[in-house]
Amino acid sequence: MDDRLLLEVIRTLSERIHALEVRENLSLLNMQSDWTTFTPTLLQGGVVVPAVVSYCRYKKVGKTVIVSLHLSATAASPNAGNIDIGVAGIPFTPVMYGSYFCVGSALIVDAGVTHHSCSALLINTNTIRFHSGSASNFMGLAPAMTLAASDVVSLTAMWLVL
Repeated sequence: MDDRLLLEVIRTLSERIHALEVRENLSLLNMQSDWTTFTPTLLQGGVVVPAVVSYCRYKKVGKTVIVSLHLSATAASPNAGNIDIGVAGIPFTPVMYGSYFCVGSALIVDAGVTHHSCSALLINTNTIRFHSGSASNFMGLAPAMTLAASDVVSLTAMWLVL
């Protein structure tokens, strides 16, 4: 192969590699799109608990939704039972969900009492429930806890969507 042909091949390969790098960088920029706000619902035993949302955002990256939120109860729950977060404001259908489908982690603060590190479980298409430690049930039932003013739920989760 003569030198001119070799130089032409090298130049062509170099241009194609550069084009791929540009495309990859554009893909990364798209992944860094803005977060979208939504309003979650704090529930206990299926009843809405009044809360202030300090931070609540989601982002879709490819086929993955990432959720981050922090909220505080402003009044006592009128009901005992499981503590849930309704995420119906996220407009994407999960590929999979179920009672023990772990999608992230959370911190539930029982103000003035204790802190619970929890697994966040996507129990249906729009509800996150929590499980703490080796308890035999979900947060709110085991360990028993009734939400009250100043109790906090903070979580980060992600799941695949259709």
